[in-house]
Amino acid sequence: MMSRTGKQEDKMSAGSEIRVDLLVREMERNFSRFMTKLGAHIAHLAYFGARNAARAVKNFFGAVSKKAQPKTEKVKGGFDNIKEKVFGYFRKTEDYFYSLSDRCGDALANEGRAEAAKIFIKTVGGSLWNARGGLVTAFNWIAPVVSIVFLVSVVSYATKLNYGISVECNGENIGVISKEADYDEAEKALQERITYVEGNEKIVLKPKLSVTIVKDSSEIIEPEKLVDKMIVSSDEELSNAYGIYVDGKFLGAVVDRKPVMNALASILAKYQSPDVKSISFQKTVEYKQGLYLKTSIVKAENIVSVLTSNTQAEAYYTIQKGDTPLIIASKNGLTLAQLKVLNPTIEDECQIGQKVLLNKQEPYMPVKVVKNVQYTETLQHDTVKVESNTMYKGNQKVLTKGEDGEAYVTAEVTYVNGYEVGRTIISSVITKEPVTEKIAVGTLTPKPTSGAKISGNGKYAWPVAGGYISAYFGDGRGHKGVDIAASAGTSIFAAESGTVIMSQWYYGYGNCIMIRNNDGNVTVYGHQSKLIATVGQKVEKGQLIGLVGRTGQATGNHLHFEVRVNGKCVNPMGYIG
Repeated sequence: MMSRTGKQEDKMSAGSEIRVDLLVREMERNFSRFMTKLGAHIAHLAYFGARNAARAVKNFFGAVSKKAQPKTEKVKGGFDNIKEKVFGYFRKTEDYFYSLSDRCGDALANEGRAEAAKIFIKTVGGSLWNARGGLVTAFNWIAPVVSIVFLVSVVSYATKLNYGISVECNGENIGVISKEADYDEAEKALQERITYVEGNEKIVLKPKLSVTIVKDSSEIIEPEKLVDKMIVSSDEELSNAYGIYVDGKFLGAVVDRKPVMNALASILAKYQSPDVKSISFQKTVEYKQGLYLKTSIVKAENIVSVLTSNTQAEAYYTIQKGDTPLIIASKNGLTLAQLKVLNPTIEDECQIGQKVLLNKQEPYMPVKVVKNVQYTETLQHDTVKVESNTMYKGNQKVLTKGEDGEAYVTAEVTYVNGYEVGRTIISSVITKEPVTEKIAVGTLTPKPTSGAKISGNGKYAWPVAGGYISAYFGDGRGHKGVDIAASAGTSIFAAESGTVIMSQWYYGYGNCIMIRNNDGNVTVYGHQSKLIATVGQKVEKGQLIGLVGRTGQATGNHLHFEVRVNGKCVNPMGYIG
């Protein structure tokens, strides 16, 4: 019976009725009856056997107490008596049946069948009555054995039978299933076929189940067929239709599935091209034909509308070299403001390899496309540095210019909704070998070529590639440093490691660099023709920072070099050595 109700109690009651194991209960009752009868016979047999055993023991000890007779004669006499009794019994039985046969034959010939039957019944009945004691004893011995044989036969017969569960709905037998779980599966499938809308009451099933004997396995029906019969037996309006399932989720049923199939085919056709190896939906679409409630049937265009719609989905972008927040937003079809809402710290934290959250639309039916792609790939050249003792420290020279190579690559690329999600290299053929770049790096320590002897503490290095001292600290005119004369363009090096705090034109110093050394002192490098180090740059001792010139108040090419301790100029010669 099928009715509508919204009460959970009815559903639980129906489930309780379904899950009664009728077959087990019926077999338990039958087995109980058989065991009761068997127990009665066994109890009687035990009593009878015990009584006879007691008599036998009593007779045995009575015989032992008597004086023994000669064994040979006693045994021989015993056998003779038994033989005489057995043969006498058979003679009497034979005479009895011959006599009964003659009497019944005469009566049949002279007085008819009724009189012959009367004689037979009277004679045999009297004989049985007179022998009733022996018959009862025989019955008491034989009955338990017969009962056991009967019980074994019944159980053996019962185990050879095939049982099923008959399902009745709305007073109509709709089929036989092999186990109750099949009904549960059918009920679940039925509920999945039904689309409930707000205000609808859920359909609750109340079938009647009973055990039945199945003669042929073909009588058993599968859960899917049972669903159709359950719907047919109901009072609901029904129609044959196709249920549309996407990844197992029921979207609705349609009478004609062709519009849905054509719409999906049109989506795939948009991605077709000569280089496409395969096209498929990432979601599984199933069409299940069957009987559906009319309330579950919708128009095909409604299903098509869902399948061709877009949904919001989270996605992530990995920051590449050269990316900025504006570039990332542009790449992914967002405004900078939208990107900042999803990633509030994007302007402060925009590092290569970092994941950026994107909230974008994607089709309800994502399409996976696999293509064979050919392209030319750049092979980056290597760079090797070799030391040279013919150049001062900080100087470099390219010995062999490096060149990138090229390779022709064939790859299998997988896209989902137009975005690459995987790439497998099939082949890679080098068409141009890369050329390794070789760079000479100077190792020669700068020293003056002539002039005064260097006798400082050696804390700072000589700051020019060669040269000589043309003016000393003080020098009778309040000179704040030393001047090191050298040709224009001669390399200038950092005398000590530190951070560049100035790199610009500085009054009479011309192009000037100041470095705050790691020891806290400041070194000054003036009159340069070219500034190489920049403000904020950390430089190492002996690193190239500029070139000798005559900018500012200078009459010739030289480096004006100062050492400032706590803001006060001191003689540089005490540090250079």
